[in-house]
Amino acid sequence: PSKVSSFGVKSFFTKENAPKGATQYCYECPHKESCMFNAYKFELEKDFIPFQAGIDAGVDMIMISHITMNAVDNESPASLSTKVHEVLRNDLNYSGVIIADDLNMQAILKKMTIEEATAKAFVTGNDMIFSADFAASMKGGRKAVEEGSLTEERVNESVKRILHMKIENGLIEIN
Repeated sequence: PSKVSSFGVKSFFTKENAPKGATQYCYECPHKESCMFNAYKFELEKDFIPFQAGIDAGVDMIMISHITMNAVDNESPASLSTKVHEVLRNDLNYSGVIIADDLNMQAILKKMTIEEATAKAFVTGNDMIFSADFAASMKGGRKAVEEGSLTEERVNESVKRILHMKIENGLIEIN
């Protein structure tokens, strides 16, 4: 994990290309199937080294994939897991933007609609999402706000992080 952090953040290894001693692997790509991240809780500390290295280096954004991290949350894919977001925010002290990988992947769509996935993505802590179906995602986000599961406070938290990132990168000028 320390060596990996020098190259950047890893997302997943397949069984065939996992380095010796890797604690996680996926049998299938999340584009097609759900992936399981099989690790014991104590092993996660070393698996998060690359993420912590990125956070310590000031990375603006972290993308969360749709793997299922059994030791953290065996119910939801990481991208839709409140517990995984809590690890990033509370345990790793990450205050930047979190973005969910494309919600239009089979790992998600086999379990819920794009509208439901969008609502859950924002409610669980993603600030931004990728979506190949913009109209459906907008519909899902709007419905979550109208029904009250996505609060104005939660939306404002994300807007503040996104605006901060844009200001820090010179994309928005403040006079």
